Amino acid sequence: MAFLAVDQLGNEYIFNNQPTRLKNGWCSFELNPIKLPYGSILRLSGLYLTFEDAPFEMVTNNFRHDVCVDSGCRTSELKLKTRKREVVQARQFIMAYNKIYLGLSLASAAAEFGKDHATCCHSIKTIQNLYSTNRTYREQFKDIFTNFPLLLKYKIGEMESNFKINIKE
Repeated sequence: MAFLAVDQLGNEYIFNNQPTRLKNGWCSFELNPIKLPYGSILRLSGLYLTFEDAPFEMVTNNFRHDVCVDSGCRTSELKLKTRKREVVQARQFIMAYNKIYLGLSLASAAAEFGKDHATCCHSIKTIQNLYSTNRTYREQFKDIFTNFPLLLKYKIGEMESNFKINIKE
């Protein structure tokens, strides 16, 4: 899960854990929340948040559902121990999304499926490899992310230029 919040100055942040309100900002267990460009929360959630509003919990269920529909599997199959290509690729997409776009740690992105951090690391490397070598996979990747225009704007350009993602925590 990820939480979106705005401080008193109007700066927008994304947190891995639920933040607590302080006098003029937000505090969380994590040391450095990710600062988002202005207007990102509105584009991501469709909500206009202010400092007075509670943090918005971003749920990845819509993304998960879209990935499963495009891959041809059910969301209930994602946690199963299976090597079916459709299920494995859907899991890899979602793990990469959780790590790269939501800023979750490798361990927490993989724990959602009962996997460890090494599996998430392998998933990201597999996606990088397939994206750079397989045209149909690249088109499928872009099709899934067109429903998320902010992610498309900020990340696809980077991927097409050199597709180097820092997977270290």
